[in-house]
Amino acid sequence: MTDDLRVLIHSRCAAVLAGIELTLGDRTAGGARLHLVAVSRLPEPDRCGRNPDADVLVAHGLDPRDLARWPRPALRAVVLAVGDDWCGAYVLRSLRSGVRGVVSIDSDLPSLAEACRRVAGGSAYLSPSMAGALAAHLAGEDTAADGSVLGLAAREVQVLRYLAVGRSQTDISGLMNITLRTVKHHLGNVYRKLGVHTQHEAVVLAYREGLVV
Repeated sequence: MTDDLRVLIHSRCAAVLAGIELTLGDRTAGGARLHLVAVSRLPEPDRCGRNPDADVLVAHGLDPRDLARWPRPALRAVVLAVGDDWCGAYVLRSLRSGVRGVVSIDSDLPSLAEACRRVAGGSAYLSPSMAGALAAHLAGEDTAADGSVLGLAAREVQVLRYLAVGRSQTDISGLMNITLRTVKHHLGNVYRKLGVHTQHEAVVLAYREGLVV
């Protein structure tokens, strides 16, 4: 038996997409199963064609500003699954862009089904880690380091954080709306400034220095 709630899922990552599908279909995690009307691995929302009717869009790895590009721009009851490394400023920007729920895919995924039900019903929902990040930001107490102590520019830190959660350089190019060549340029600067030679070394150092939490 399924709920009447129909969920459309979008992700650029096949593994993440499968994880979200399993989570929403797990009776032990969210009670009765939700009805998944469609899934999409397409990198561009406006290439998804005519989406089936849905109550909630679960979008992973999508900039909130891209929501207007969906074939159904009126679908604003959205749960955006992001990683814990994002700061409260990102959560706030998401909410201001029309996102109704923000769930951490790293630590709060079991709450995704509840988030879908809440936003479909007209309420807002923040998972615990995302609520904490937003509260810290509004209080001026963001805990994530900004990279300045290591000499990194803001865009370089952003590239490094994407790498730390498993994004490819091609993914980063699309997410940051920059060319692949620019991504490689930023990454070269990161290696030089951190004194490392590989992506693995850079990510390990980022976690150690608190750039990724």
